[in-house]
Amino acid sequence: MLSAILATIREAGRPLCLADLSRELGIDEPALEGMVETLVARGRLRAIDFDDEGCTACPVKGGCFIMNDGVAKTYALPPDSAAVSRALSAFR
Repeated sequence: MLSAILATIREAGRPLCLADLSRELGIDEPALEGMVETLVARGRLRAIDFDDEGCTACPVKGGCFIMNDGVAKTYALPPDSAAVSRALSAFR
């Protein structure tokens, strides 16, 4: 089931909140929450909390599809370190 959670977020191509994951996977939110937190603890997912300073300073916060939904926390795949390295090397 943990791999199904990761696949669902990967296929969505964007962060998903617990309610979206619950709907997509057909699992009750309380049961899903423990699985998601396990993935976060293992570093396979990252939790995005919209009370963070990053959201306050973000230049696109007014058009953010997640913040506009009124969701306090979503989950995303961590950045692929190889992809980040490639992107950064393009600016060198």
